[in-house]
Amino acid sequence: MLSLCFAISLLFCKAQNLVPNPSFEINTAAYDSISGSCILPLGGFGLGMVPPWDSPSNGSPDPFDTCASQFSSAGVPNSMYGYQQPHSGGAFAGATFYESNEFREYIQVQLLSPLVAGRTYCASFFVNLADTVLIACNNLGLYFSNVHLHDSSTQNNLNYIPQINDTNIITDQFNWTEITGQYTALGGESYIIIGNFYPNLQTDTTLVGGWNLVPWAYYFIDDVSVIDCTDQGVDEVGEDGFKLFPNPAKNEINFSTNYKVLSTKIYNVIGEVVNNTINTQTKIDISNIPSGLYFIEIETDGSASSQGKRTARRKFVKE
Repeated sequence: MLSLCFAISLLFCKAQNLVPNPSFEINTAAYDSISGSCILPLGGFGLGMVPPWDSPSNGSPDPFDTCASQFSSAGVPNSMYGYQQPHSGGAFAGATFYESNEFREYIQVQLLSPLVAGRTYCASFFVNLADTVLIACNNLGLYFSNVHLHDSSTQNNLNYIPQINDTNIITDQFNWTEITGQYTALGGESYIIIGNFYPNLQTDTTLVGGWNLVPWAYYFIDDVSVIDCTDQGVDEVGEDGFKLFPNPAKNEINFSTNYKVLSTKIYNVIGEVVNNTINTQTKIDISNIPSGLYFIEIETDGSASSQGKRTARRKFVKE
């Protein structure tokens, strides 16, 4: 996956993704160009194949890769868990978020730099429910930790309260669903862990009718992002009179400015354009985009400035 800064060029150059290997593309599997096959690494397939990701418990989360299609359990798009294309690139991870005997799996990684106290960070990751499972669950969450965690004695839920947690039951087995939220750092948080941190009695489930008889919820995970979004709402134009409302918004956002509007673009947190309008429209329909954090860029003619075209930027939340 392209870095956030590269993906949206100079738009939000401060918004570096702090998650290394965010879409699990870097792996230790070797591809033999002569034989046209993958070489199974020593120890077989496991999350350790996608450094620096690891597991904080005795669970065994899985990497999935196009190269691993030589091995049915870890292939992309076909695997023992069903059919799924990556959200981006050619790889993703997978973990058990619910199981009738309280079994849990988690994925963990060290951030590129520790979080700074008082700054706001926007975190997100995409999930997709595997085809084979019988049930879907809620409590798909992300926990910021100051230390590297590893408890090899447990395969149950880790007793931590995630700062980002989705209470909706995610049932989509076709499309990727974004889990997103904001967190104001206490300072020093250096690791993130993704999983379900709640026991079965505190987790809601629903039947989805997969062909595996084991009552569990297994999700694919892709495109993990943690960015410092403290300053993303700062108006870089200043005197242009730019206002954005309402924020948060449900079905539409409106804005006003002192200058003629030439174009607007809306980006998600990984830099993908979700709306691109080339006209003077100051009301934008956002009913068809998923809930989450977005960034809007408005280009104006800048007639009051000798610098020509001007650009205003804001962040907003779609409810």
